[in-house]
Amino acid sequence: MQPADPIVSLSVGRYRLEVGATAGTLIAHSHAPPEGDVAPLAQALEQKRPVTPGESIQGTVDSAADVTTAVEQAVALFKDLAAGRIEPRDASARVDLMLDMLERLDSQGRWEEARRLARALNGVLALLFRWAELVRSLKVVRAHAEGLGDIAWSEHELGTLHLVAGDPAGANRRLEEAERIRRELGNEAELAATQHNLRVLCRELREQLDSQSGRPTGRQLLLLGAAAVLLLLIGGVAGAALGHGDGDDNDGVQTGRARLAVQSDGAGSVTSVPAGISCPDRCQRSFPRDSVIVLAARPNAADTPFAGWRGGGCQGTGGCKLTLSGDRTVTATFKAIEADTATLHIDPPVNGTVTSDTGGIACPQACEATLVRGTPVALTAVANKGFMFGEWGEACTGSGPCNVTLDADRRVTATFVAPVTVSVSVSGDGTVTSDRGGIECPSGACSEVVGAGQQITLTADGEFRFWGGACGGETPSCTLTPVADATVRAVFTDVD
Repeated sequence: MQPADPIVSLSVGRYRLEVGATAGTLIAHSHAPPEGDVAPLAQALEQKRPVTPGESIQGTVDSAADVTTAVEQAVALFKDLAAGRIEPRDASARVDLMLDMLERLDSQGRWEEARRLARALNGVLALLFRWAELVRSLKVVRAHAEGLGDIAWSEHELGTLHLVAGDPAGANRRLEEAERIRRELGNEAELAATQHNLRVLCRELREQLDSQSGRPTGRQLLLLGAAAVLLLLIGGVAGAALGHGDGDDNDGVQTGRARLAVQSDGAGSVTSVPAGISCPDRCQRSFPRDSVIVLAARPNAADTPFAGWRGGGCQGTGGCKLTLSGDRTVTATFKAIEADTATLHIDPPVNGTVTSDTGGIACPQACEATLVRGTPVALTAVANKGFMFGEWGEACTGSGPCNVTLDADRRVTATFVAPVTVSVSVSGDGTVTSDRGGIECPSGACSEVVGAGQQITLTADGEFRFWGGACGGETPSCTLTPVADATVRAVFTDVD
């Protein structure tokens, strides 16, 4: 699993936008000087079909691989902009090329690819304050949505932009639709994101009502009606917003507020909807009492997955949804996965080397490999000059091939020895063979090279009388363990 995508804050008009969350852009009233003017955004939302700058080459046909590359580049560009690794002015030309591709895909009816690219460009266009292109891309997603999830996401984003632009009616219409779909889909984190933005809209409606006095006008009645609908959608928290105002974003215990503290145990991050918690950077925040908070845990790497929640009424490994009726502390635990591996160890040999077909063993220099449990490994023994391979020990035996399956830790030894020659002579009518297969005398070979200290058994077949030389006795079998060259004589009755 990859590290969590960045979430970037920017101020536009009266609001702060947090861009980059999977569930959608979150909005809050801003206390910082605005970074962008809302007028171009309002104008973009009023246009029927905002278009991208540049001249899209209509005859160009982009391959599927080109589109995938553009999507990946858009995601990487957002991360670079968020991290400050690239200046916005240096990104414009690259964005223009991607927007040209988006126009071509849309005009050619390649709507699934256009939708993918538009979603990938969403955060980049917001960071560059390119409102016309952003609204256009969102409408591409909305028009060619593959499912309800795309529709809800695009409605959430467009509704948020309407709110920033000072159009509560447009915000109300789109955010209500996003809330309805997300409630139907049952995605708690995405639903909480939309409900958070609806609460901000409630505050906006209240402020507009408070700023007007006297007998209610038609506009005020419309505002009251919209506020009532929102109350039905998102419940008591919206009522608190309408009744008590925004509150402030400063930490600390305040009247009607409760503190949520998050502890991240392990390599992972925790974020909240509504925004405020972004642990390990910011792990405490006060929210209006009785707020509904959804926490999401994301591991930093695939080998440290999220193991579960502790405290605050949270449990399991899904999203944590809690009602902040009082101060709460929640712990998210990320545990490293112990690799399911096994180790193959070779005792360093003398007078030879052992290598493996996998794992990089080249012993005596590299004598150990740790591999995925169950991996088959074939070992090869090669003797130094003047020596020969003797035999395997431990997990392998004999002098043939050594194949080990690492279903557990295994150890292998390899013995290399000096060669010695066992020679046989036959007198009379009979034959002598060896258990190693190298001697069949007198019709075949009458000598065999073995390792010093290795056993060899000779067998006489015929009217056998006795052995001579390195063997003795009258039994037809003789076992030797030579440490130097040896000569054996076998005497048979002369039938002729």
